[in-house]
Parts: sequence; C-alpha cells; structure tokens
Amino acid sequence: MSDPGPNTNWKQLSQSGLAKVKEIVLDGSRTAFSDFLHDTHDKLMELAQKPGPSAKGFDYLYARSGIGSQHAELVAAFEAHLDQCFENFAQGKSEQDPAADVSLALVNHEEMEEDVAVVATRQKAEAELMQPLWELNQRMALLNQGKKPSEGSLPFAPGSFCNALRSALNVLDIPLSAKLVIYKLFERKLIPLLEEIYKQANKALIEMGVLPNLRFKAERSPQQAGGPGAAAGAGGEVGDAGEFYLDEQPQAAPGAASPAGPAGSGQAPGAAAPGGGRISSDARKLLQNIDSLQDKIIAYTNQNPGAAGTAEALGSLPGLGPDEYRPTITRGSVNYQPEQLVEAVERIPRATQFFAEDIPTADIQPAAIAMAKQQLVEHLHGIVGGDEPPAIAEVDMKTIDLVGMLFEYMLDDEQVPDCVKALLSHLHTPFLKIAVQDRDFFMQEDHPARMLLDAMADAGINWVGNDGSSEFGMLDTIRSTVRSVLDGYQNEPQLFTQLLMEFGAYVQKVELKVQLMEKRVAENARGEDRLRGVKQRVNQEVQQRIANKDLPSSILLLLLKPWSDYMAFLLLRYGDKSDSWSEAVNLIEDLLWGLELSDSNEDKLRWRQHYHWIESTIEKGFESIGYDPGKAVKLKRSIDRVYQLNSTQRSQETTPTEVKQKMLSMAQKEAGKPVDYSAVTEQEQKQLDVLRELKFGAWFEYKDGHREKLAWFNPDTLHFLFVDQTGRRTAMCNGLELAQRLNVEEVRIITESELPLVERTLESIYSDLNDKTQALE
Repeated sequence: MSDPGPNTNWKQLSQSGLAKVKEIVLDGSRTAFSDFLHDTHDKLMELAQKPGPSAKGFDYLYARSGIGSQHAELVAAFEAHLDQCFENFAQGKSEQDPAADVSLALVNHEEMEEDVAVVATRQKAEAELMQPLWELNQRMALLNQGKKPSEGSLPFAPGSFCNALRSALNVLDIPLSAKLVIYKLFERKLIPLLEEIYKQANKALIEMGVLPNLRFKAERSPQQAGGPGAAAGAGGEVGDAGEFYLDEQPQAAPGAASPAGPAGSGQAPGAAAPGGGRISSDARKLLQNIDSLQDKIIAYTNQNPGAAGTAEALGSLPGLGPDEYRPTITRGSVNYQPEQLVEAVERIPRATQFFAEDIPTADIQPAAIAMAKQQLVEHLHGIVGGDEPPAIAEVDMKTIDLVGMLFEYMLDDEQVPDCVKALLSHLHTPFLKIAVQDRDFFMQEDHPARMLLDAMADAGINWVGNDGSSEFGMLDTIRSTVRSVLDGYQNEPQLFTQLLMEFGAYVQKVELKVQLMEKRVAENARGEDRLRGVKQRVNQEVQQRIANKDLPSSILLLLLKPWSDYMAFLLLRYGDKSDSWSEAVNLIEDLLWGLELSDSNEDKLRWRQHYHWIESTIEKGFESIGYDPGKAVKLKRSIDRVYQLNSTQRSQETTPTEVKQKMLSMAQKEAGKPVDYSAVTEQEQKQLDVLRELKFGAWFEYKDGHREKLAWFNPDTLHFLFVDQTGRRTAMCNGLELAQRLNVEEVRIITESELPLVERTLESIYSDLNDKTQALE
C-alpha cells in the first residue's frame, strides 16, 4: 500500500496556499473598494457641476445618490463576487468573460458598451501587471499539481475584479453614462490595488516555499537587441526577447512529490523598460507592426535597387526611398561600435542660432531632417574611417528612419501651429540620440522626452495661433524649453524630467486661469441662450394674439414692452405650468376682451368688476420688473382712458399701420428671431450634421490664421459660443451662420484627435507604411 503522506501534505499546502491568497485578496480589496466608492461619490459631484449636457449632470447626481445610500450593499456585492470566484477556482470552474459571448442574437446596446468598458479595463491591467500576475499564476499552477489555470478561472485576475464591479453596479439602477464614468475611475484605482495584492500574495507563497526562486529577467537575442519592435521583457509575438527563469531548479513543496510543474521560463508580453518607463501592449503592437513593415521595405529596396515604381511608392517617406545618400544596410556584423554611432549623432550641427532672442519666431524654419541623416552617415564614416561609408546595421537604420519619420510627419500635423512645429522639429537630433541609446524609447509612453514633446505640442494647439499670435507667452516658453534641450542634453534623461516638471507647472497655472474664464463665459452664454429662448416664446405668445387686431398704441406698447418683460420673468422663474404664467397670459385675453364689449349692460358690468383685477395685476407686474414709476403712471392713465372711451361708445383711436409694424419689428428684434433651418441647402445640412457632433473644446481656424475654441453650444437652438486662447468670449453665432462660413472656407474645423502628438504620428506612420508596402507587392 502506498504512503499517503506526500499527497496529504501536498493537498494541505494547496488548500492553505489558496486560503492565504483568498484572505489577502478579500482583505485588500474590501477596504480599497470602499475607499473607491467614497472617491467616486465625490468625483460624480465634481463632474455633475462641469459644463456639459444637462442630462449627464443629472445622471451623475443620480448615481452619486445611489452610491451614498447603498454603500454597504455595493461593498458586499463586490466581495461576494470575488468570494464566488475563489469557490469556482477550487471546483475547477471558469468565470464567463463578457467578451467571450459571440451569440448572433440581438445585442443590447448598453450591455455591449458595458462589456467594452470591462474588457478595456481588464486588458490594460493585464498589460501593466504582466510580471507579478505571471509569477502568481505560476505559483498557483504549482499548487494545482502543475496544471496551469485558464485565464478565466483565476480568482485574482483583473477580469475577476472588473466583473465584481459589474456585479456591484447591478445593485444600482443607474444610467449607462454614469456607469462608464465609474468604470473609467475604477481603471485608475485597479492597477495600484492589484499591484499591492499580487506583491503580498507572491510574498506569502514564497514564505510557504512555493517557487521561492522564481525570477524575472529581460534578455534579448542578438537579432532583436535594440530593435524598435523589441521590448524588454516582451515575448510571445516577438519571440524570445523577454524571458522568465528560475535561479535554480524549482524546489518541491515540503513533504510533497515533485509535480510536473511549470517550466522555469516563459514569455511575458509586457514589462518595464530599462529606462523605467512602462511599455503598454498597444504601444508594443504598434511598434512591432511598424518594425515589420520597415523590414519589408528594406528587403524590397535591397533586392530591387532602382526598380521602376519604387521611388514613386516610397518617395514621400523620409529615409526610406532609394536616395543618393542611403547607406548599405547589413544584417550581419558592422565595423562600428554603438558609442561611435552616438558620437556621430552628437556631431550633427544644431541650428541654435535660430533660437537667439533677436530672431523672430516666425522666421524660424523647420529642421532639415533628411540632411541630418546624411550628416550622420558622413560623421560616422569620418569616425570609423575607411574608403567606403560604413554599412549601417539594420536595427540602427530602422531607428534612424523612424525618428526621421516621427519629425517629418509631425510637420504635417494640422492641429499644431506651423511656428510650434518648426520649433519642435529642431529636437530631431536629441531624440535620435535618445533612440539609438535606448532601443525601447518609442514603446515607453511615459518617457520624459516623449511626454515633454507631447506637452509642448498640446500647449501650442491651445495657446498659439498659426498667425504667430501667442497667449501667456507660451510660444516663448516653448522656444526656451527647446533651446534648453539643445544646449543641455548630453546623455542623462534627467534634463527632460526637469524641463517636463517646469513646463508642466507653467501650463497648469495657465490652464487654471483659462478654465475659470471659460467657465464664467459659458455660464453667461447659457443664461443668454435661455433668456433668448424665453423672449422668443413670449413674443410668439403676444404676437399671435394681437396679429390681426387694430389696437390703441397704449395697449400695444404695454403688451410689447413691459408686459412681455414681466412674462419673460415669470417664464424664467416659474415656468409655463405655473399659475403666475397662466394669469399673465389670461390678462392679454382680458385686455382684448375689454376692447370688444357688446352693447349689453351685463357685459359692461362684468368688465367694470373685472377691471379692478386687471389694474392690480398690471401694477404687480410693473413692480416685479422694476418698471420706471413715471412711465408706469403715464401708461396706466392712457390705458384707463382707452377703456373709458370704449365704455361710452366713442370711437377708438387705433395705432397707424406703419407705427404698429415698427413696434412689432422692434419687439421681434429684441427677442431675436428663431433661425429657420427648414430651407437649408444640402451642403449646409452636411455642415450642420458635423457641428452637432462636435465636442466642447474643438478648435476653429480662420483664414488669417487666428484660432477660436468652441466653449459651448446648445444642441437644440444651435447657438455656438467661441472663446479665444485666453478663455475670453469672442463670438456667439447660430449654426446656419457657422455652416455658411465653413462652406465658403472662411473658417475650418481643425481635425481633432484625442491621442498625444507622438502616438497619433506613429499611427500615421504605420498607416502610410502599410499603404506603401501594399503598393510594392
């Protein structure tokens, strides 16, 4: 009979290990989720108070109320879901992933939006926490007798936490818009929470003797070392660039037989870059695709030098066409050292003379990027020596080309003003130096140099015009920052960190000023727009009752001026369902009735009795709007005289037609005539459709180069508020006027992108490279 000891010990270790991880997960997430709800409660109030569609503001307030009243229930539901995940894991069950449902049944739109939010949050957390999650997964596999758990069965995986939040939100009946905001806020909270939980869980299992020697090491093969598509610790799609390994052979758990556990190495498709910047999965994939396309183009140009059509296909891509100074590319050994390549970069002249204070910014020309590449090759030849220029390693040439394309494409970015692009283009050489020293530079979205370039480009968009105008001295600040890089950068990235902090602090102060100004301007515009709509409604109510009637001038003046003002006051304060509004409208009818009395004594008696109410109501209206007392007395006497004459059957004096039309026109002009959108042309309608989809913050550029920002608009009335780069109001116009200006190209909408400059430029590079390679095939 076999000894049950080892299996018993293994089972006990497995159970205790799982129990310990469960304790860490539940204890860590319980407090963190409660704190998250408190933070979300406050954030929803902040969002509700921001300018924007009123419906969303109510959605946020409604969700906030639910979180406040059902806080305990939400925490309990979150914890219950995670607890059930551990139960499922112990029983070998897998949690259903929202993205896994590919049913062809009709899809609920809100459920789909929620699925997308959950999956996006989960994927970001998995990419950011690949290393600790992988280590914990390996240790759990060992406890599971070497059977690697499926991704959906891990109770501590990011997806489990996302689905736990979804279960918790099901407790509340809140709108989708509020849910999506909560998922976005949770995404920011999730990564630091899981990072701490994974750290504690790995530490606890190590102390229990579960794979204590499991380590992570970023290694590169000779072919991949330094390639733009090779990330430190990146595996999977890029081969063996990164690998996990064990310092020693894994030790069997105490008292247990050695199971067929996981090998000591694996792939980690995401890790921290050598420079400390994080590499996201999206950045890695984009750079891998660009790298692959560069390989295809290099292979084609090497195999088909001077082939017909090659120059035409590649001519618009800097550094990729078969130009006269393109050096030989080699996949084998090269006759220069990495430090020699860096030295050659350092020798490229920098046009610092353009940054002297006495040189107008408008006169600064973009850097000659193609020439810089030629100079690099010449300097490298001078350093290495020899009769022929040195063969450039393929990985180096791809890096040189990619930096060149980054700055060439940046010069075509229509969002950034030309003068700012010209300044930023002179950073080509420092960035080339960074890229040849740090092969993972393009994958590090939080590299200080990249963030500084993005920040200066965004500041240029916001506070510099294509006409050279600049607010808050922003153009000079960008200029001095670029000069600091050109003068001060040697080999240490600390300079970029320091400049990023200084530039960011300056921009933050500017943003605060502008935001406060824009908020006040937008609030005033909303008030004006509402008042305009109220006046138009009142004018419509009055004019449709007096349109075909011949009225004395005093009655006409009363209704078109002070009484219309009083009705607007009532409509603004109480609305059209109030008794006060009904009373004011009825008074118009009563005044007209008094002018059309029959000869019967009964009618006249009723009028005399009712006239006291009319007088008191008019006096109340005058008092409410602060109507001039002297004018009020004169107008009241004129009205009394009208009805006295009417009661004695004397003929009434009516307002002459010309005077009446003038009075009606003035009232119409003061109220503002609603824009008639029923007769717009097809082109105007297309522009109106575009305008309705715009977001606050969209930039408009006029022919002279100055820019204005859309600070607010009413989607119902299509009134648009524009501010300048300081946040001051510049214009308020209707949608038809704006559509007509767009059609005649008096103004254009600057194409928006929510992506930072470098990211959107890399995406443009990928798109063009893909088109070019297809043209070569």
